[in-house]
Amino acid sequence: MTKIITKKFRQVAIMAVTAVFFFQTAAAQDIVSSSNETQTNIKYKRTVVKNLQQEVARRQIVMQQKAKDMLLSLPNNEKLYDEGDVTIQTSLVETAENSGKLSYTFEISYNCKHIDGQTDDYPAGAYNYTESNACRAICTLTKQFVENDLRDIFVNGKKLLIKITSSTDATAVSGVPYKGEYGDFRYFQVFFNDQPTRISVNATEGIVNNAQLAFLRGQSVKNYLETAVDNLRGTVNNYEFYTKSYEMTGSQYRRCSIEITVEDAFSDKVKSMLATLEEEDPNVDINIPVNPSDNTNTFVLIIANDLYDTLFPYMPYVANDANIFREYCVKTLGIPERQVKLLQNVNKAKISNNGVKWLSDLMKVTRGKGKIIVYYAGYGVLDASNVPYILPSDACIPVKGALGKEPLSKKNRASLVEQGISVPELCTMLTSVQAQSVTLFLDANFNGVQRDGEYLFPPDEKKCGKSKAKKNKALRIRGDVVVFSSADFTATSYAFKEQEHGFFTYFLLKELKKTKGNLSYDDMFTNVKEAVSFESSLQGLQQIPAMTPGGKTKDTWTTMSFR
Repeated sequence: MTKIITKKFRQVAIMAVTAVFFFQTAAAQDIVSSSNETQTNIKYKRTVVKNLQQEVARRQIVMQQKAKDMLLSLPNNEKLYDEGDVTIQTSLVETAENSGKLSYTFEISYNCKHIDGQTDDYPAGAYNYTESNACRAICTLTKQFVENDLRDIFVNGKKLLIKITSSTDATAVSGVPYKGEYGDFRYFQVFFNDQPTRISVNATEGIVNNAQLAFLRGQSVKNYLETAVDNLRGTVNNYEFYTKSYEMTGSQYRRCSIEITVEDAFSDKVKSMLATLEEEDPNVDINIPVNPSDNTNTFVLIIANDLYDTLFPYMPYVANDANIFREYCVKTLGIPERQVKLLQNVNKAKISNNGVKWLSDLMKVTRGKGKIIVYYAGYGVLDASNVPYILPSDACIPVKGALGKEPLSKKNRASLVEQGISVPELCTMLTSVQAQSVTLFLDANFNGVQRDGEYLFPPDEKKCGKSKAKKNKALRIRGDVVVFSSADFTATSYAFKEQEHGFFTYFLLKELKKTKGNLSYDDMFTNVKEAVSFESSLQGLQQIPAMTPGGKTKDTWTTMSFR
């Protein structure tokens, strides 16, 4: 008697500690999940930035070569005969000022080797870009690149900062005519020799100093960009002018350069790349796709049994399977949270009264317009005719001998079957009232093998070979039901240890993540079956999912969908 009391006390103590641990873990799970997701998103962002930086570098090389080729093909009257060299610099920058968005900068400048008596730079006193072969060349190249090579960046609505730098040498300027083609300017703010200042110039008074001359060279380039470059007509352009006046004389000090920064340049591409990374990430527990909660006619019952009587060992990853499946139902399938019920470690009465009856009552009030999804993960058993039964958490039998070493006796099997709920019976219970459709997912073992491949009840060697059971032949389902099982009921369903899920559930979730829940049952099952079969076989644990349609869904299940 003392031993029995001690054993029961130990069981109660273990259950109490387990309960405390479960609630503490559950309370911390959201924090850990959120932290992991944040770290993963940072990892994704770094990957995206790195890839885009490589793309920007490749584009720069291509544009530099195109610039070289174009300079060689210029007509004689526009050639840079002073061995002109055009330089293109591009960069991708993420700054706090623009909320972490990626800005793209394109800069084009030139350098002409000075030869006495020959120049491709501005003549003294000239300000129109056409009077400098070199400036005309970079304007033409800018147009070509913006309209062609960079057209995916310079799109309508993008905000641009266009910096035009123009300079003069120390040659004195006095009485140079200004035709007023760019308008009159009064106290226009610019940077002159790196200091903010204001410049005024008009056609009546003309150009009387080098600051005005350098400023008008910049205005000429701006006029070209606004009138000749098509892509800049739909962008939001902000100009800044940087003017310089050197203390030396010479044509090499009379030049212009262009720098254009596009804010949030790769927004669409970043979204697409992030979506691809999230989709291809093997971890299905994070970055779960979110859809609107508009799937209001679907109701879900999730049953997860991983803690049984001392007869059955703990079933790994079942709780994770159920919790993450629930998240996908709410977030990805868009089912309102109140319409998804999760039952963990429940007995037969709670499965029937708190689960199946809950669904039946809802189908009555929705007048048969609702859809039912039931997911079960846990242990199961086959009866003498190979009919599968799911096992409540309190299922128990008096077992003689060591667990996992002796076959399940006829008497003990009958006892477990009596305590369980057969899959056909469960389907009948779910279709006792009219529903638009009923879908049952089973990630369970019915053949006496655990998820790790160890025997719970080894086969009876005396009976092996004498009678060969027909797989799934005993399962007969009526009504509008589709049953997806992790494997044939006489076969083993394993755990995908690396991902901490059952193989079947993991690849089901992965398919929902990849498609954001927008897929047919046919595509889902085809892809999940292929993926589970391949990955499990690769690990030496072959598992092939199975599907059994009810009598009324035999010809229609392929067109059914989650949303």
